[in-house]
Amino acid sequence: MMTTSKHSAPRAARYALLAATLGLGACAVSIKPPITGYTCCNLHPSYDWVSSNNVLSSQFVAAGEPATYDSIKRGYYVYGTIGGQYISLRDDNARSSEDTMRWVRTIIVDKDPLIELATWPARTQAAVRSGKVVPGMTRQQVLMALGHPSPADTPNLASGTWHYWSAIDDTPIDIGFDAAGLLRDIMGSQPSIRMVRYAD
Repeated sequence: MMTTSKHSAPRAARYALLAATLGLGACAVSIKPPITGYTCCNLHPSYDWVSSNNVLSSQFVAAGEPATYDSIKRGYYVYGTIGGQYISLRDDNARSSEDTMRWVRTIIVDKDPLIELATWPARTQAAVRSGKVVPGMTRQQVLMALGHPSPADTPNLASGTWHYWSAIDDTPIDIGFDAAGLLRDIMGSQPSIRMVRYAD
């Protein structure tokens, strides 16, 4: 699949979804053994698909949900369940099935992230459980709250800014970190900022 640019990510995600929905003709191949574990972070499905482009919305599947994935189609479409519900995975940035499987293993992890979440300050825990962020969060805390940014837009998680997209108005949301790796600011449209900024 072609790598999408920052400005085409939401549109490309919709086209990929349409192609997947129409059926691609190839049979799914079993993954042996199946991938099992937990959702690494809050995931944002659209029409029962979780995409690597990760367009943010107010609806999400929570971190720590048990997951099982047992088949792959065309090297990019992975089928299984999260929390007992059928939710498929799609890597819009992969160039091979190996790329897809690497991405799947970043969002379906062996260790339950709720164990780590329980060690964080109460306000941080509340923000993550709401799918939102607050200034001062670490990269790991932002990742658990918002999910992985699209690798097409943020290829390096050590960078000072992570780029996301908002489903509210199809605009970018930039999460800026300071030199210590703590969340410094949230940049984007006001509706998008309100969607991701935690207010207690």
